[in-house]
Amino acid sequence: MSLIRRWFDPIRSKWYYDRSLRQTHLPTEKGLCIYLRLDDVYSYLAVQQLEQLEDILVEEIKPLRIILSDQAAPPPNGMSEEVWQNYALNDAKILAMQHRFAFDDVPELPRPEAVEQAWVILERTPLQGKDFLYLLEDVFHMLWNQQYGKLKMLYSMAKHYQKPPADPQFHCKSIPILTAYFEFGGRQYHAVDDLLRLTRRLQQQKLLISPPIFLINHIEWREHLINDANELADIQALQP
Repeated sequence: MSLIRRWFDPIRSKWYYDRSLRQTHLPTEKGLCIYLRLDDVYSYLAVQQLEQLEDILVEEIKPLRIILSDQAAPPPNGMSEEVWQNYALNDAKILAMQHRFAFDDVPELPRPEAVEQAWVILERTPLQGKDFLYLLEDVFHMLWNQQYGKLKMLYSMAKHYQKPPADPQFHCKSIPILTAYFEFGGRQYHAVDDLLRLTRRLQQQKLLISPPIFLINHIEWREHLINDANELADIQALQP
């Protein structure tokens, strides 16, 4: 999260200060999970990182579990739905420019019928593992880039499929979700704003097989003030 978004954005500054106090070690029994919504713009940004993240997880916490919800939580700070959506779209556009996410120049919410089609595609696909992550990202791209023809073609095939047996990697649930977030060790991490904090935590607990490289051009709070590499490394070690 950039300095301006950290301190001067009323929503994100509250999220930052409301974070739980740091613990030395978080439990790993439940692995790593991400919660997404098809019509949440932050979920669209988040899915672009999942395949890379899955690649560097140790077997102990694989697979990365994905929970897809069809229920939106109420907007924060008493915002109306319209104000919140405009805020989120503008914020996501800035994030995409800063960190080189794929994103439409003129973002707009996907059509409700397209979201329903995407839900059926993901709910009924027999794909698993990396193949599922590729499909998940492709479906989000189709939704958020208004590629409704491609989506409809996939839907026309998927609607004839039976729901596959329970998959330990992917679940569809109706639980309120405002924006995409990871869950690890009983804690929640915002899927974009807290991604580096999460990967530092995972690295600290030796749950990654290689160094994480996410969010190009990312500047954490205070880090822009530090020039000494060793001092910066010490600060980063305290962030998870």
